Amino acid sequence: MSSARIKPSSLNWVASLVGLPGSQTVIHRLSRFKSADRFSVRTLLFILSILIILVSVLLFLSKRKAVIQAAWWDENWMYRRRIPVTNNTNQETDVYISLTLDTSDTSRFQTDCGDIRFIKENGEPLPYYIVSGCGTTTTTIHVNFDVFPAGSQNIYVYYGNPSAENGFSSSD
Repeated sequence: MSSARIKPSSLNWVASLVGLPGSQTVIHRLSRFKSADRFSVRTLLFILSILIILVSVLLFLSKRKAVIQAAWWDENWMYRRRIPVTNNTNQETDVYISLTLDTSDTSRFQTDCGDIRFIKENGEPLPYYIVSGCGTTTTTIHVNFDVFPAGSQNIYVYYGNPSAENGFSSSD
């Protein structure tokens, strides 16, 4: 079986593109290797493809927007959940929205749901009224916005403070 050799003229062309100093010596040494001792063009293209894919994935991941969360409102509350809310119209004032929460876990909620608090992203508490079902999987709560801006926003529900006084209003 004969060994294939790289033609020095093709290596000169590659070396001139790369700008290798002393390329004649490098070319002479490279041309003495057998083809089994070198990476094939197919292997080099495969490695280059993998590198391009990895760089693309890393760039994509680095450009993603970070999820911005509000700071923890009060350390006395053990739990919080983000609730996305959307107003598809213009800004409105004095608006109640109806939410359904699962308050059946009595180890996380007071039995009368008095430890629930709704907080805007800026830390401002929102008044609320429990309509029905405290201690059930379908607790209905009305949350009041003095100003309800157009578009999407997040509010946070805090719970899990056994010593909290009732935070809800007696009616809408």
